[in-house]
Amino acid sequence: MTPEKQRSEIAKLCDWKPDLISTDLDGNPWPSDPPDYLNDLNAVHELERKLKEDKHAWAKYGKQLQEVVNYYAVGVVPDYHRDLRSVAFVAHASAAQRCEAFLKVFDKWESQP
Repeated sequence: MTPEKQRSEIAKLCDWKPDLISTDLDGNPWPSDPPDYLNDLNAVHELERKLKEDKHAWAKYGKQLQEVVNYYAVGVVPDYHRDLRSVAFVAHASAAQRCEAFLKVFDKWESQP
């Protein structure tokens, strides 16, 4: 899934609306771009706050994020030390990893061929 497609899908899911922030050379309003979700943790924290409003989606997001950052399905290896590492990896997940997990919660993630 291309970064542009990811940003577009996330913006739709978050009901993002552009601001008219400037004008072009002809004086026409120019809409702002959606937040740079894939590179901006502050933008991702905003969408995570929205996820917390739905306990089911929040729980699914946690599971998806663990799978994205650890590269294995949650619960595959019941290993206490591996679980601790998993928590550490989740805590330091990148904005792009969090976006992938977010899109997977809503079945919008498209794997690259």
